Amino acid sequence: MRRRTAAVLLAVLVAAAGITGCGHKPLFTALLAAERKPKPCTLRIQAPPSAVAILVHHDSATSRAELRALLLTAEPNEHFFLFKAATGKLVGSFTTPPGPALPGPIPPPPLPSDPTQVQVDSYRQAAGPYDKALTLAHARLHLRWLSRLAIWASHVMNEVTPGRPGPYMESEVPGLVRGLTASGASITSLNIQGIHLGPRIVVAVLGLNKVPTSSPPRLPSGMQEATIVVAGFTGNSSQEVTWQSVWTRGGARRAVLLTPSTDDELPAVVASVLSQGDHHRGGTCAA
Repeated sequence: MRRRTAAVLLAVLVAAAGITGCGHKPLFTALLAAERKPKPCTLRIQAPPSAVAILVHHDSATSRAELRALLLTAEPNEHFFLFKAATGKLVGSFTTPPGPALPGPIPPPPLPSDPTQVQVDSYRQAAGPYDKALTLAHARLHLRWLSRLAIWASHVMNEVTPGRPGPYMESEVPGLVRGLTASGASITSLNIQGIHLGPRIVVAVLGLNKVPTSSPPRLPSGMQEATIVVAGFTGNSSQEVTWQSVWTRGGARRAVLLTPSTDDELPAVVASVLSQGDHHRGGTCAA
């Protein structure tokens, strides 16, 4: 009787372990399949930290329009510092809202290391609908971000726009220098806080006005790694080269001067600088 009981118990254990006389291992196979089973993920828009300091004529419709264009092309984790172009006084500091997230589609199970033709065909049939679902999810994520960004941009513009019309304030050299100095200090403060910006730094000057294009002011300290972008530059090509040379020798990584006819390139120029390094504009999928 004892021998029979032991034999039955052994048979149960063998069956539970999935071991048969043919060498198959259904239990182990099931465990491996469970490991290969794709997990649901979350799509997120992520971007490394960046900084944008802007000298803006808050009484100028053109300057405000350029500012709004920059705000509407921003991404998560961007730090904005706004200064009055005429005086260099800080208007306000703002940070873009966090990137949105939404559930992503579940991808098809991955193929084994040595798939059969049937498995390959089955995978291809499942991959097509998954790719379409992923594309739609990215589109929804992008629209959600644009909606969130538009609300934030309107808030920033309300802070910049004067409550009542005032005289047009044209910037002069002292105001430009003070604004650049304050921009460098603001960017330095982020680095002191441990926010690693790298080359993702832009100082945008939205119009020079009374600043003579024949004589670029010296660049103050704190502009290292920064790309300086000037909109509405009215000087000639020789003066443009002089400005770029003076500012790059003064510590700027690069100087970009846009003429009134090329000012529409401002958002693209700024975005190209801020997108350096790890960047996931379309959204990443993380478990």
